[in-house]
Amino acid sequence: MSHARDVSKFVKFITDDYRVAEEFIDSDTLAVSSNKSLRASTGTRGFNTPADLPANARAGSQAFVGSNNRLYVSNGSGWYNIALINRTPYWITQPNGSYTLDKTGQSTVITILGGDSDGADVPQYTATGDSNFNAIATVTKDSDNGRVFIVSAIDSEGSASPTSGTGTLTFTLTDGKQSVLANSTFSIDFGPDWSASPTQSTLVASNGSNGDQFGHSVSINSDATYAIVGAPRYESTAGYQDDYGSIYIYSRSGSTWTQQYLAGGTEVQEYLGHSVSISGDGYYAIAGAYAEDYISGAG
Repeated sequence: MSHARDVSKFVKFITDDYRVAEEFIDSDTLAVSSNKSLRASTGTRGFNTPADLPANARAGSQAFVGSNNRLYVSNGSGWYNIALINRTPYWITQPNGSYTLDKTGQSTVITILGGDSDGADVPQYTATGDSNFNAIATVTKDSDNGRVFIVSAIDSEGSASPTSGTGTLTFTLTDGKQSVLANSTFSIDFGPDWSASPTQSTLVASNGSNGDQFGHSVSINSDATYAIVGAPRYESTAGYQDDYGSIYIYSRSGSTWTQQYLAGGTEVQEYLGHSVSISGDGYYAIAGAYAEDYISGAG
């Protein structure tokens, strides 16, 4: 093969395909034999894999390996991998975006794995919690391979006064030069502490009167921003026996509830509001009137 080979084609072939074909290796430069000697120490030679590197190359010889896209230099008795400082490590197995901590005290075990520009495991892993995380949990790292993290809630259901909350744990992997991060949210909810003095609010019917039975049925949505209340014996006209019934819908801001909607029954002894329910998002409500027709009691 001539020394006047197309160098640009050779470089492009390596860049595009990360491998070197035999047609690009000079016969007078590399002697393919049992000892795989490298005759010259000038320039950079190409090889398919690290296993193809000559065992007794001259000191200062350089080689490019296509399988891992790395450069090597020989000291006469072995090859040294030239570190790349312009490549960031990458995740192979990264943590989930969110976790719910166990309220019984059982730990959450998280195993992560990263790679560097040479394809080897990244040796350094850390995990750091923010102040909110540190208020609800602790994190420890195993001593075996350094990439298994154990997250434990500080409190459990058996604690005298367990603390609920949400915090962020930042996982970092580094090759000693550059780092990549992954954030995970951890949360735990023990529910309200009813042993303390709760905040109280009172809902009052805007047109309440004696015998309405306001509060006979109630329902609240999932985040307690809307509530529906039934008053099945509401009187639309004078007289206790009318029992038309009615429903009231309220919205909450802070600890203040404001009436937004009122619907009254249309028939005597209809008992509208005898049963009520509201959807979790607060967009839908349903009310029962079990005796809609006071003659037939059809409902």
